[in-house]
Amino acid sequence: MPKKSALVGLLLVLALTGAACGDDDEGTVSGSPSGSASGSASGSASASGSASGSGTHAAEHEGTLETIPASEAEVTVDVVLKDFEIEGIPSTIEGEKILFRAKNDGPTEHELVIMQDGKELIEIEAMDAGKSGEVAVHLEPGKYTASCLVGSGGGRHDKLGMNFDFTVS
Repeated sequence: MPKKSALVGLLLVLALTGAACGDDDEGTVSGSPSGSASGSASGSASASGSASGSGTHAAEHEGTLETIPASEAEVTVDVVLKDFEIEGIPSTIEGEKILFRAKNDGPTEHELVIMQDGKELIEIEAMDAGKSGEVAVHLEPGKYTASCLVGSGGGRHDKLGMNFDFTVS
């Protein structure tokens, strides 16, 4: 079955290529996603990734939200990420089109993941201390959790208290 293993190999290469995101020093996220790949066979390989614009990173998870242009946001939420806290998100955000601007004030790497019912919807990818990122998204009214899912020597950051529950109305 050389054809089948060649197909699996090709799909794996395509999946990894689609998931690759260039490294930059800005750590920013904005705009619309472009590019994803996935594949599967008896052994399976799948991945998804997205990026937009020059020097920007966005990560979206299968079956979830698309980003919107920052100019369409109705409200801006300035988020501060620290060891092991998330600050700046109000308990209720009035407006569905939200620009999340996150700054990593901690000494370690952090990310901002927006989740609903335990499902990852969108994230500002992990950024080094002192870096900032942003993502604009349309969230339907409901309850959400902001988390950092980065792991370090002490464990995954969300398990160390880096979560914040909020409502969009």
